[in-house]
Amino acid sequence: MEQPTDAPTASPTLTPPDAVPSPTPSPSPTLAAPCPGDCDGDAAVGVNEVVLGVNIALNALPIGACPPFDTNASGAVEITEVIAAVSAALLGCG
Repeated sequence: MEQPTDAPTASPTLTPPDAVPSPTPSPSPTLAAPCPGDCDGDAAVGVNEVVLGVNIALNALPIGACPPFDTNASGAVEITEVIAAVSAALLGCG
């Protein structure tokens, strides 16, 4: 009968009682791209919002009436931004 040999064994790693485990990083939420012309933030563009954008483009209303129309941050609503809002109204946001 063979005698067991005394092989070295790994000692367990002990954690001090006051050690705080590091938090596991969680993935950052992905923010949806803003929908051009979505004045009320409901992820849809209504006809009333398109009308607001046209009025802003015509300088009948200030940009503050619907800031999401100003997608290029120019301080004004341009025809391309009105077209993008109409597209979002027809095809949906996203």
